[in-house]
Amino acid sequence: MTQEIEKIREAVKSLSNLNDSEWELMSVLIETMQSRSMQNETEEVKDYSVERVTAEVLKEIGVPANLNGYKYLKAAILVCIETQDDLQVTRKLYPMLARKFNTRASSIEHGIYNAIEVAWKRGDSKIHFEIFGNYMKPSAEEMIFTLKEYVEYRLK
Repeated sequence: MTQEIEKIREAVKSLSNLNDSEWELMSVLIETMQSRSMQNETEEVKDYSVERVTAEVLKEIGVPANLNGYKYLKAAILVCIETQDDLQVTRKLYPMLARKFNTRASSIEHGIYNAIEVAWKRGDSKIHFEIFGNYMKPSAEEMIFTLKEYVEYRLK
């Protein structure tokens, strides 16, 4: 996109019949296009970072990527970050994820519960304490919202 903007700028410069006010207006338009292009590129990188950090955090606490609960937890955290809303887990979030993954809300719930069980059996209890503040296994809702906050913290 930036190369296209430079081509436009060069083409406009080659037009010798622009007066000063027309050239000024054209420069402002080109700078606006350049700014928007850079903003879009930054948003794409940010989205990638959110997904990457979420995946890293799930790995750190011991959730294996081969479990369905891993992808359900990851999606739940990303939805909560994107919407900036603490959705009601059983009434809104699980049905939303069930539609996305073409399954039932109860399967989403079971998958997340299983992922938590595995993480608490295989994961590092020091990391669990660092993130959750205690050694007790969290509920699905606690897991989702605590990890949402932790991912947002890591992104700052």
